Amino acid sequence: MMSSHQIVEMSRRAARQSAREGVVPVLVTERDLEADVTLRRRMKLTPFIGNRVPRGWRLLNASVLLGSDRNCVPYWDDKRRHYYMQVDSSGFGSESEPSFTQSAFFEAVRKIGPGRGYAIVEQGQFQVVVGCYEPIEGA
Repeated sequence: MMSSHQIVEMSRRAARQSAREGVVPVLVTERDLEADVTLRRRMKLTPFIGNRVPRGWRLLNASVLLGSDRNCVPYWDDKRRHYYMQVDSSGFGSESEPSFTQSAFFEAVRKIGPGRGYAIVEQGQFQVVVGCYEPIEGA
C-alpha cells in the first residue's frame, strides 16, 4: 500500500514532467460519447498531469457537473471547495465503494457531456483521482 506522502510526491513529479512536456487533459468529443468502445478508447489516453491546471484550461467542480458529491474528493482553492472524481483503477471495485467503478465513471463522463477534458491528478494503488477541465476559449 502506498503512503499519502508517496502519492503526493508522485503527483508533484507528474505535474513537473507534464508541464515540461506540454501535456494537457484528454478532450472528450460528441463522437467519443456515441459508443462505449469509443469512449473507453478515448479515456485510456487520460494523462497523469499531477496537481496542476495546464495553461489554456480551467478546472471544473465535478460535484456541480454531476449534481452530487458522491464518489468525489474535495479540494480547496482560494477558500472554495471543489471536487475531483475518485475512480477505481483495479477493475475490481463495486458500486458500494466510495470510488466510481469504471463503468460508473464512463456514465459520469457521459452526463458531463462533450467538450470537457480529463486528467489524472493523483494515482494510488487501487484508485485514481481525476480532474475535469474545460478549454478556455482564446487561450
